[in-house]
Amino acid sequence: MNAPLPAAASPQANVQVKTTTCYMCACRCGIRVHLVDGKIRYIDGNPAHPLNRGVICAKGSSGIVKQFSPARLTKPLMRMPGAERGAGPRGFPGRLGRSAHGHCARHPGRVARA
Repeated sequence: MNAPLPAAASPQANVQVKTTTCYMCACRCGIRVHLVDGKIRYIDGNPAHPLNRGVICAKGSSGIVKQFSPARLTKPLMRMPGAERGAGPRGFPGRLGRSAHGHCARHPGRVARA
């Protein structure tokens, strides 16, 4: 199944389509992620997926926004002792470094597991 070239792609661009599942909700619908030169260009439903048969909701199709959001977390954060919830960036250190490993070792029950 060949995907159409996105409008911004030149004929020399490296176009790929990766199939995966959407994690925007609990349904885990099948999606196709279209890449041009290794960068996400758009997301659509996977017609070969038995659950959604190519149909995705607004959350799934907007998954690309999550990838490029300036508010996206790019490093792990840990609240500073005494900082209130919602205190903003001042409540978090700039880097965790090795302290995250030490925290996990000292408090294994307080660390969220994915």
